[in-house]
Amino acid sequence: MSTGSDSKKRSAPSEGSSKRGKKGKYYDTGFKLRQTLTGIENGTQGIFATCNKGKEARCVEELYRIFDKYTEQIYGVQREKQLHLGNAEDGTRNDDELDIEAMMAKELESIRDTGNGKGKLKNMAAEDKLFISVKLDTPCVVYFRTNPPISPSSFVHAICEDTLTSGVKQSRWTNRLTPIERTGKATIEGIEEIAKHVLKPWFHEGQAGVNFAIRPSIRNHDVLTRDLIIGTVASCVGPGHKVDLKEYDLLILVEVYKNVCGMSVVKDWEKLKRFNLAQIQDDRKIAAEVNSGSSAQ
Repeated sequence: MSTGSDSKKRSAPSEGSSKRGKKGKYYDTGFKLRQTLTGIENGTQGIFATCNKGKEARCVEELYRIFDKYTEQIYGVQREKQLHLGNAEDGTRNDDELDIEAMMAKELESIRDTGNGKGKLKNMAAEDKLFISVKLDTPCVVYFRTNPPISPSSFVHAICEDTLTSGVKQSRWTNRLTPIERTGKATIEGIEEIAKHVLKPWFHEGQAGVNFAIRPSIRNHDVLTRDLIIGTVASCVGPGHKVDLKEYDLLILVEVYKNVCGMSVVKDWEKLKRFNLAQIQDDRKIAAEVNSGSSAQ
């Protein structure tokens, strides 16, 4: 027969489990502190990313690190370091490298305004940060809003191209990146309005005979269909250009998420494994193993 003291002993955490609990709590807290935007606003730009279910928080942390790196490399802008917890390669966290309370205090101080931190935090997200995560309630999907000088399409292209050519492992948790040059309402009129801005530099400034394809993706939305989206976007491209699903020069990506639509125009989508970092890394690893085996023979 168990006693109350026995029950308390069993339920009391060990020293090691206490530390793990503290780290886990801070990880969640830090993640929530930085998710300062809820919902995707119309007329903005950003980047969708996919990951395995249950790894959304890890994916966000990882992308903050990756985006910091390439923002400095491409645009020469060194942003204030975010709360990167642990090793960039495997996602682990090291107690020796973290002063939990000090980091929390620093993060809170950076977003605190006189009297009310929430208002300051909102202003920072909208005006000062080059990229900031947006809270979504859909598994396996995360989203970052970006601000100039970041151009989502060229930014994602550069990240994927560097991953392909350098062979350096960039990510563990992130799969596909999808740039969004402009967002709007997920309606026919909304798509037409977005297309005016997104398609113009690629199709309507003297270009002729451009081969293109359209790839829509629909999540948590049941009004617009793929065929309707494709037909609407194709009509916005206009005459003088040709749909070619196999040998296209440009790919128009259309992302519909709930009541929001986003669009971008990209190059090298197939070459860069549809902007899937995990696939790029896996293919390079397989190629390296094959080459190593051939050399050994």
